Amino acid sequence: MSFVELRPTPPEDLPWIVALENDPEAARFITAESLGEHQRLSTSRDAFHLSIWRDGTAVGYLLLVLDGDGHSVELRRIVVARRGQGIGQAALRAAEHWIVARLGRGRVWLDVFLANERGRHVYGKLGYREFKREMHARGMQLFLDKELPA
Repeated sequence: MSFVELRPTPPEDLPWIVALENDPEAARFITAESLGEHQRLSTSRDAFHLSIWRDGTAVGYLLLVLDGDGHSVELRRIVVARRGQGIGQAALRAAEHWIVARLGRGRVWLDVFLANERGRHVYGKLGYREFKREMHARGMQLFLDKELPA
């Protein structure tokens, strides 16, 4: 049983999301989006902007984007305000369930910088496997995926 809940991010929470992305720890591993881009994504039919809630408080967010293949979903972003408490791991499990139950998709993929040891550890622990590497301006980027049970 997950101790987090995923909820659609309301428009009034988007400035908090932008601030969360610009936190120095998070900014080391992601490219922060503008408020306008978050507004666009939160209303897109191909994207799902979800806040991560724990004990009645928003503690992060994740962004899922449908792939055109009809089978896959990109986990484009996950940012958690309280690190080291298992929230990210619980949110990933909840997102995997959400992808299967609500979207009817069976594969999730993401990219992570090689330098993001915490992220790589969690993804590996949850069964994500590398399928590609690319050099990015900010460092080596790994592409990971996972087939999800129906």
